[in-house]
Amino acid sequence: MAQYLLIETTKIVLHKVNLNFKNFEQQMKKYSITLILTLTFLLNIALSGENDITINEIMYNSGSSGAADWVEIYNNSTDLVDLTNWEFKDSDDTHILTLPSLSLSANEFLILCRDTTNFKLVYPTVTNYLGDFDFGLGNSGDQVRIFNASGVIIDSLQYDDNSPWTSVPDGNGPSLELISPDSLNTLPSNWAASLVDDGSPGLPNSTLVTASDTTKPEITDLEINSSTLLTLTFSELLDPIKAETTSNYSIDNGIGNPSSATLDSNDYTIVHLNFSSFTHNTFYTLTVNNVEDLSGNSVLGNATVNFNYFSTFDIVINEIMYNPPPASSSPFVEIYNRGAENIDLGGWSINGFGFEFPNGVILNSNSYLAIVADSVAFDTVYASTNFIGNANGTLQNNGETLTIFDNSTFEQEIDVVTYDNVSPWSTLPDGNGPSLELFDVSADNSIPTNWDASPDSLGTPGEVNGLTTAGDIPPTISEVSHFPHCPSTAESVTIFATVNDNGTIISVDVFYDSGLGFNNLSMNDNGTGADEVASDNIFTGQIPASTTEKEISYYIEATDNNSVSSTSPQTASFDYYSYSTTSQNSLGDYGVGINEIMYNSSDSFGASDWVELYNRSTLSIDLSNWEIKDNDLSNIFTIPSGISIAPNEYLVFCADSSNFKLLYPSVTNYFGNLGFGLSGQGDQVRLYNSNGVTVDSLEFDDSNPWPVNADGLGPSLERDNPLLLAIYPESWSSSNITNGTPGEINSVFDGDCNHSPVFTQKPSDLTMNENELLNFTLEGYDPNGDLVIFYVDSLPQGATYDSQTQTFNWVPDFTQSGDYNIYVGITDGIDTTDFKLDVEVLDKLIPTNEFVFFYGDNSSLDGSPISIGDTISAFDQSGTQCGEFIVSTGGEYGFMPVYKDDSTTQGVDEGASVGEQIEFKINGFDAAIIGPDSGIWTSNNDIQKVNLIASSTGLIPIFDLEIEISGTNVNLSWTANPNAINYKIYRGTSLDNFVFIGQTTNNNYTDVAVNANQKHFYIVNYETP
Repeated sequence: MAQYLLIETTKIVLHKVNLNFKNFEQQMKKYSITLILTLTFLLNIALSGENDITINEIMYNSGSSGAADWVEIYNNSTDLVDLTNWEFKDSDDTHILTLPSLSLSANEFLILCRDTTNFKLVYPTVTNYLGDFDFGLGNSGDQVRIFNASGVIIDSLQYDDNSPWTSVPDGNGPSLELISPDSLNTLPSNWAASLVDDGSPGLPNSTLVTASDTTKPEITDLEINSSTLLTLTFSELLDPIKAETTSNYSIDNGIGNPSSATLDSNDYTIVHLNFSSFTHNTFYTLTVNNVEDLSGNSVLGNATVNFNYFSTFDIVINEIMYNPPPASSSPFVEIYNRGAENIDLGGWSINGFGFEFPNGVILNSNSYLAIVADSVAFDTVYASTNFIGNANGTLQNNGETLTIFDNSTFEQEIDVVTYDNVSPWSTLPDGNGPSLELFDVSADNSIPTNWDASPDSLGTPGEVNGLTTAGDIPPTISEVSHFPHCPSTAESVTIFATVNDNGTIISVDVFYDSGLGFNNLSMNDNGTGADEVASDNIFTGQIPASTTEKEISYYIEATDNNSVSSTSPQTASFDYYSYSTTSQNSLGDYGVGINEIMYNSSDSFGASDWVELYNRSTLSIDLSNWEIKDNDLSNIFTIPSGISIAPNEYLVFCADSSNFKLLYPSVTNYFGNLGFGLSGQGDQVRLYNSNGVTVDSLEFDDSNPWPVNADGLGPSLERDNPLLLAIYPESWSSSNITNGTPGEINSVFDGDCNHSPVFTQKPSDLTMNENELLNFTLEGYDPNGDLVIFYVDSLPQGATYDSQTQTFNWVPDFTQSGDYNIYVGITDGIDTTDFKLDVEVLDKLIPTNEFVFFYGDNSSLDGSPISIGDTISAFDQSGTQCGEFIVSTGGEYGFMPVYKDDSTTQGVDEGASVGEQIEFKINGFDAAIIGPDSGIWTSNNDIQKVNLIASSTGLIPIFDLEIEISGTNVNLSWTANPNAINYKIYRGTSLDNFVFIGQTTNNNYTDVAVNANQKHFYIVNYETP
């Protein structure tokens, strides 16, 4: 049984109690002191009314859960509010849900549902809900409004699924949750995707800011908008008064306070600051004080952000040797200062090449500097060149992104180039001798056509590039696409292309193959016709509809004011973009497909099984003697003679036509009975024509990756687009409408027939040790049946990726501990699916032959004895892990060998030195040593008994306290710990309900005006560096 002290008073007196917890039992979750104060106070209760009813949570696109739409309202007051005859509406005034006679208690929730039956299935524990409202909420944004019985609007907001609103709740599982009901709920920044799928109806929001929030707001970004305007972003919603107090911000070098500080109208984490004009090429420090979040936590005092101000970015990437020939074995990146002033590069870095400039590196005006991978090899070939090295990374032969960052706190991006070894980039620099050189340093160096192979073998590092300069740069053409992706013979096709040039674009044309040679059409950027926005550098043109089924090839040509032209693709004489038209009149049998399946209707509906066919062709197709089968070849339904399906028509085939008619009275085009049912655990559906040829088929399942809500929760299984291949689960979705849409267009219909490719095998984020193998193989497919290409970018040094086998291999060496981001993708040439693989490489323990044994018989985590399977880790003062033990007996660990550093391996830290204090962790949480031995590494084969204590909060409890009750105040004091940098104090009304009440750097604290007639529990924890 845990020990705690109970103090009871009957009048206001002074008590002092000295406590020593040396024999404190380890059974209680928190170390606590309990106080009861029998004092009387008068409470002031602030009355609130109707205006405290708040829209608190929205599920506007439940996705695969099938919960349908719902809105949660919350009584953010201390009063009971009568909601009788209140109204809920969306943006349409005719869409109304009138509330019945009911009241909402203080701090209570009420959920308004579109479909209460479906809601109850998904949320069986939620009881305070009502409905149904007979309209839906828009997936791409809508208005949500609450009116009282007098028609006065009480709360209203307009949400969206695009920035600045989060898009995650749009069909991905989470709901849209209000972060703080005490702040404006019209602000997009006051809303977030719920931290749990399906949201939190009837419960406090998972993203809620509470009074127990003790997290200080932090500065997460600074953006330099102009010579007078900065945008500062914080980690939390800010108190408006504190955020807009100009004296809370100041900049050195004579700038001072801003003339104005304005919270962003759409995001209360962002503040816009206006200052007097900054000076070019000057380093500034912004200091922030007293800015608070909504819980009253102030930003850490004198929080500073450093930044450089440049009126123009004069440092540019000018030359790249990414795959040097044998005569020059060192890759390099050359930068150039095109400005009039010398630039201090100290602390700057080049991401992608792994180089940070040391202090004191100055690049003079109109000067070059090569950053090299191997100084010795480079100097052998380019002896007189101005260079610096060595870079820690490599330059990828298959292209990568190089970014120059300055030494600002948030690393301002100075220049970025993404090069490649395939068109539209020159391929000659890929191991053939030349480097990749910039044509014109004054033009945009992100444009591929502003780069070419150097005329000089081995390039020209440290001097003017060999390429001719300004005026000869051809236009760059990128992001070429067409729509629709799968046009019919009746549809024209719109071509899109982004065109840029350092001069003026004179003309852009699309050339397409008419069958008798290439015709050309002008493309425009004037905002007329198919072009939506004028002067946005996106040119559009329309190729007329093809009268026959065929493949159409096309390419783009652009010409600038210097009569310099370029094409896309660059090899347009034999390489083209293309699309295929579908002649609807020639589809024949194959214009009919399986379009919708009900294989397990909800118990409350009981529709039995049915299959819907759809004719996407322009011909009426005779279905006489066609057959429908499941996975059992003996289960056959033969379509009677004389049955046909008209163009764009639906036909439903039912297991029980009588039941189907009762449940879908408006559907007339159905037939039955099938004579067999479909399995609720997954089955096949196959369609054969009268000659026994398979027209369409699929094998569905009731588990991922197939949509699971079609399995008894109400929705049917709908095909997203008839042109998608039925065999792939990505071609299907659960219907957005309960009980499906037999006899009409699918509720999930997607007019874009191209779907993104899908991974069927890919790696997950992982943690590994140095000198261990990371190996994975990528697998996937495209729902449209297109050819797919896999790729892996940002390979760590020493890693390989085989594009033929899609296999990745990497064994990090003993110098490669750290975090790595590896980018993995699959593309069909139109759409791409990619993800970031996070790999953490740990310092591998390198045992030596000398060690000290450590053990303990009374160690704890969060107040309970350490458990079997817990991990005890030991580290030397430099942070190198030198011991580890997995607990096999509760409360105990050891014997754990903690290894000594090997003095013969210079530059490698294997472990501790004699006299070094060992640091311990329990399950990764810092642990305090509570004796009896010191935990200092002594000599080989010594044995030390070291009991440990740790907390998952990262805080270490105080063991001895002095308590003093003075009137309504409680004074706490304790023995100062020399390792403590901060003490945090928590008060609770029970052993598992603690609230942070304050912190101090001293060894005493006063809790002011404590409530009377109530038990109080106190915890004092300390933090170490």
